[in-house]
Amino acid sequence: EMGDGSWECVLGSPNFTKNGLSSNDEVAVLLTSHDEAAKSTLEGIRATIAEYWQRATPVTQDEFEAYQNAWKRKRLLLKSLEGKFG
Repeated sequence: EMGDGSWECVLGSPNFTKNGLSSNDEVAVLLTSHDEAAKSTLEGIRATIAEYWQRATPVTQDEFEAYQNAWKRKRLLLKSLEGKFG
């Protein structure tokens, strides 16, 4: 959101994985204050973010370590994508 009342929001969940970059249909959309029904769209975006925030919980040390371990296991796969996607 900008000081002049304009705003932009990219919504979507494209995955930057081998399948996401090759065979899957991955979508994100840019919504702006210039779109039709922009006011109600922004209200909906704000409400959704507020709901997600209320449902959120802190990451535990065990969850953090599990994520780190999963990341280490996937690093080789990610490295293999570098040659194809830079």
